[in-house]
Amino acid sequence: MHYALPDSSLFVVRKIPDRKPGSVPEGASEKYFLEVAEELVGRPEFAGEGFSWGDGRLYQCRREPHPRVGNSSSWIAIATSHHIAQLTKRHESGLV
Repeated sequence: MHYALPDSSLFVVRKIPDRKPGSVPEGASEKYFLEVAEELVGRPEFAGEGFSWGDGRLYQCRREPHPRVGNSSSWIAIATSHHIAQLTKRHESGLV
């Protein structure tokens, strides 16, 4: 996941082991997305649950016992929500 910071970016990724081109093992994408969410929310760079809709979703993934993580479109929406909020904050503070 690409996570925009005030003056840089953070990338948190997972490689799915034994993945063959064009296929993903059942449940693997969700498992590794939850690992990414867990790591990101636990990092000091995490903007907080209330920063954006996307940050709220990442936080919920960490706290819910059986979170619904969606699919790649959902994950892009989560990252985009955070990115837009970060740009808005920069613009409002005169950094852009």
